[in-house]
Amino acid sequence: MSTQKTKLNDTLVLPNGSTLINRIGKSAMSESLADHYHNPTRELIYLYEKFAQGQTGLLITGNVMVDYKSLERARNIVFGEYSNHEKLKEWAQSSQQDGVQTWVQISHPGRQVAKHINNKPVAPSDIAAVQKLKAFANARALTTEEIANIKHKFIEAALTARNAGFQGVQFHAAHGYLLGQFLSPANNLRTDEWGGSIENRARLLIEIIRATREKVGPTFSIGIKINSSDFRRGGFTEEHSLETMILLDKESLDLIEISGGTYESSAMLEGNPKAGEKAFFVSFAERARQATKIPLMITGGFRHREQMEKTLESGNIDVIGLGRPVACDPFVSKKLLNGELQELKAPKIKVSKGLRGLGEAAWYTQQLYRHSKGQEAKENIAILPCLFKHFTSDFIRAKTRKVKK
Repeated sequence: MSTQKTKLNDTLVLPNGSTLINRIGKSAMSESLADHYHNPTRELIYLYEKFAQGQTGLLITGNVMVDYKSLERARNIVFGEYSNHEKLKEWAQSSQQDGVQTWVQISHPGRQVAKHINNKPVAPSDIAAVQKLKAFANARALTTEEIANIKHKFIEAALTARNAGFQGVQFHAAHGYLLGQFLSPANNLRTDEWGGSIENRARLLIEIIRATREKVGPTFSIGIKINSSDFRRGGFTEEHSLETMILLDKESLDLIEISGGTYESSAMLEGNPKAGEKAFFVSFAERARQATKIPLMITGGFRHREQMEKTLESGNIDVIGLGRPVACDPFVSKKLLNGELQELKAPKIKVSKGLRGLGEAAWYTQQLYRHSKGQEAKENIAILPCLFKHFTSDFIRAKTRKVKK
């Protein structure tokens, strides 16, 4: 079937002059497919080759961490002193076909690191543990010197991505990770230059962006992922987010992805809008468009082609972000672009409300594992076995890591 000329097929020229071949982006999903030294495996490289064949204009990788002891999952990729640069180049090359761009999502979990990986997590301030299955420890406040060191690690990770052949990076300042913790008044109780006003809470993110641009040059893409809201009392609100975007609008950024929620309030995981309804965060993006001229990407709840087209036609949003649909079918973008597919039907996952967030995450992770081995997605996988594999494999992999620092 030939490609249809629609908004989804439009190219997008980013502020740095590079071009996305269409308006669909793969949002980051944690693959957890690194080897014992946190380098790419053959399975991860194959998975991204498959993603690229699906003609998604922008591929954003799952969490790539900057600290070996602070991980989102036990087998995250880490950019650091043990990086195998030849494997990184192979990963970058495999993911780029027919103009597809791949950006590395760079992250530090802060207090959102499980006890079996690090039982002494750090955060902007001394703060209680993440309240989720008692899997996290209380965090201690970072010192000024440690903040400077983490900033350096983010910048060096971006430089590593550029040298490996990726076209850009996305700094993860959403979903309750460290950069988002600095933005949130619920997590950032500091009274020095890193806390208090929104300008101070955004200081680390903005200094990372500025220093990275100096390092990587004008043509390498820099994006961020930011919450519209944390959806928790006393946390990062929509007004905070808009104020942050006004600050970011002055920086050399190429794309802002809007999402929402944290481990403690994962509102972005709920629901599937019907045809004609707005996806998650679209209403907020209408307000964000007034705060910044930087291109915006929205991820969450897009399940109908008509819905995507109308969202792009509004002019408020520039890129449609897809996550779980790509996990189920790496070729979903190609099918949307050529008109073969009109609706992304959500798989029928039987899960109780109490296990919905974690259970669904584990289920989709199993689909990524299947694709990485050359297998097709399998809908009739029960949630409980997925959860069992998800947690037991993470514990086992944590024990067999070669770099624990």
